Amino acid sequence: MSVTVRKWKPVCYWSMGDAQNTCGICRNLLTLPCITCESSNTDSPCRVCIGFCNHAFHQHCITKYMNKGQSKCPFDNIEFTVAKIAD
Repeated sequence: MSVTVRKWKPVCYWSMGDAQNTCGICRNLLTLPCITCESSNTDSPCRVCIGFCNHAFHQHCITKYMNKGQSKCPFDNIEFTVAKIAD
């Protein structure tokens, strides 16, 4: 008995370790400035806020999100509390 493969579409999923590497709001890499910093052409570093839920966002992005009356993490819908702010 022989098998002939007529069509093959491999699917691959990968990530860079366990750490999140993009902002969940603006979708820019956390190592790059957020949209607010890009548009203002500032030289100051764009800071990253990491919540107790381990989700990370640019500080400007999560601040704007929270100022719109949101208090929950956009990913897991639990109360967002900042655990760490990194440069």
